[in-house]
Amino acid sequence: MKLAKITLVATAIVAVSSHLSLAKPNDYRLIAFENCDVVAEHPLDQNQIDAYLALQDSEQRMASLEKPVDALNEKIDRYSSKIGNLTSQAISEDGDMLTIDRALLREQELAAKELEALMKTHESDFASLEKEARIIEEKAHRFENAIAPLIKDKDYDRVRIVGPEYSDAPYRCDSDEHAMTMM
Repeated sequence: MKLAKITLVATAIVAVSSHLSLAKPNDYRLIAFENCDVVAEHPLDQNQIDAYLALQDSEQRMASLEKPVDALNEKIDRYSSKIGNLTSQAISEDGDMLTIDRALLREQELAAKELEALMKTHESDFASLEKEARIIEEKAHRFENAIAPLIKDKDYDRVRIVGPEYSDAPYRCDSDEHAMTMM
């Protein structure tokens, strides 16, 4: 487990450092849109590029950290559905009469404990996601502050960063693939 984490961190550092060393200010530019009309376009300086690439790196790391949790969601949904069904079957009301099936309640309690145990085994995954979410938030603020001077006097609803790795139409604003919406 530790070796996998070290390998992941080392790979991320190499990827970011090689990407940062290859990035030139003229290779990246910001395009701001308002209702899909371009309202601003500016090249990014090295500080802005560094902030953008750091944010992208964290987003990619988050995506890899989400995979085990995404796989867990199906199991959680099954347990939740089972617990809900058992609860509704165990307790029934007919007029003034309330009937409780204790066997079904025990089965429901067992399913709830199994769900709790499953969640406990994945606590480290959730903790990693939470930690990375805080890192992304910090990097997003850094990036937002870095580009703020470029768009401070503009009304916009979408900001797109176009870099050398994007070959699609830079002025297309209907795709969320490489677009960022700034609030």
